[in-house]
Order: sequence, then structure tokens, then C-alpha cells
Amino acid sequence: MANIHIRLYGIFADRINQSDTYTVNIHDQVTNIIKNICRDYSLDVSSDYELWLVNDKNPSKLIKLLENESRLYELNIRQFSNILLRTKQINPAKQPSRCLLGLPDGSEALIGKGSWLISREWLLKIVWLRDRNAFQVAKEQSEQEHSAWNSLSREQNGGHFILSYDPKVGTWSIMLKADKPPIQINGTYISPGIANPLPSQAKLQIGRSKPFIINLRLVDLD
Repeated sequence: MANIHIRLYGIFADRINQSDTYTVNIHDQVTNIIKNICRDYSLDVSSDYELWLVNDKNPSKLIKLLENESRLYELNIRQFSNILLRTKQINPAKQPSRCLLGLPDGSEALIGKGSWLISREWLLKIVWLRDRNAFQVAKEQSEQEHSAWNSLSREQNGGHFILSYDPKVGTWSIMLKADKPPIQINGTYISPGIANPLPSQAKLQIGRSKPFIINLRLVDLD
């Protein structure tokens, strides 16, 4: 059997699923499969991508890189193997250890090393710390039907995403906790449960029709 199905994870997930079932030919080289994925998902072909075999239970755990010139059958890729597509990581340079988070009303928060669960409640606290009047305005806006604040979950402790700084490698990542609401980074949707590299400047759009905008910028204060 030349064709098999894989569970494909990656940066293309505007379907807001954790994975897509994707058909591949086990005799194809990895580089050709990447080209096919870029074509089928209308990805930017000028970017460099790579495929990884990932853990069945936790797609954020990478098992091995699939070398471009190898064919799938040589890599022991089987029916419904979990495969991650991501932009190529080549000796990533260390990033600043602080991240400046900016909200639409001008409120800002400087976060440091570690992992941060970003939720609606947490963001409102940032506004409250800056200006009590601005906080009241934000609260009132959050009650309006067409407010961007309504793109954020009202669930208690319902975090949307996790920002993490790994001191061992000196890089930031962002992981979407659940598939709703969807989140874009600089115009590209991200899949839930996968740690995505965080660029030095990022515009996050949470939700679809009236997205909530968060601007992130890495800053070096050391």
C-alpha cells in the first residue's frame, strides 16, 4: 500500500483542529511532502519548513526530525503516525528574557522567565493595575455584545495560551491551550497543544469576527 494517512499537526490550522488527517505516499521524499502540504494549505512557499515525528499523546514532544531527502518508508512512518510541520529551526539565537505585553487600551505588562497562563481575568487585572477608570471602561465594554473582549473566554481560570521562556536554550514559545477561541500570530493560525516559537515582535489576534488584539515584544533588560 503506497498511500497512508497521517495525523498532521502544524501552523496551518485555521480549521481549529488539533490535527488534520492527511494522505501521503510512503515512497515520496520528505521534501516533496512538504511542498504538497504547502500547496494544499496555501502556505508561504518562500519559507523553510521541516517535518517532525511527534509523540502520540503529546504533539509538543518532538521525537525525530524527518530528513528532507529520506523517503517515508525508510523512516518507519506508519498509518496515522503523528507528524508536525513547522518553520525550520536552525540553531535559534538566544532571545531577550523579558516580554512586553500590550493591550488595545494602552495597558502593558512586562513578564519574565517562566511560564505564564494568559486569561481574560489576568488581562483585566493588567488594566486594573494601570488605571481604575480604564478598568471600569474595559468591564463595561466586556458586557457589550460586539466587544472584542467577548472573544475571550468568561470561564473562571480559563486561560487562552501559555507564554514560556526556556532558560536552557534562551528562547520563548507560545502554546494555545484549546481550539477555541482561535489565535493567529502575525496572521498565521496556531494549533493547540504545540509549543510554537515566539518571534521578537508578534501581533496576536484572538477570535474571528471581532478579534482581541495583543501585541508582544521581546525586550532585553539584563
